[in-house]
Amino acid sequence: MVERINKAARKRRAEAGTSIVEATIVLPVMILLVFGIAEFGITYTQWNSLTNAVREGARVGVVFRSPCDAGNVTNLIETTVSNFAIVASGVDPADIVTTVTGACGGTGTQLTVNSTVPYNYIALDALAGLAPTTNLSARSVMRNE
Repeated sequence: MVERINKAARKRRAEAGTSIVEATIVLPVMILLVFGIAEFGITYTQWNSLTNAVREGARVGVVFRSPCDAGNVTNLIETTVSNFAIVASGVDPADIVTTVTGACGGTGTQLTVNSTVPYNYIALDALAGLAPTTNLSARSVMRNE
């Protein structure tokens, strides 16, 4: 009986450091995974907000106007995209690059709005050493009324 107790105690002492070794291997991967999921969520939210902002800008641009001035319509679209993106996700309007083609085209012609905004990684840049920014882009095509 005493031998059995001694064997169990020796076995426990021999395995005493294994949990620390396992933790040092698994913990960094788990932290990277958790922060990666959070970073993806933030990135997806900003991309989704930019997509909606571009759609709203395109909708403002295709409304019938008489007379139609392409410069004013383009400025109105850019302002709408910036304002919508600020409200939806807090994107800095100075970072948004919006291009508009087909403004004030005839009825049935296409209006295309493209926007790009740089996204700065928050956690993954420091943890994984990834590129500090990536560009989020969105495009909307609608017919002029």
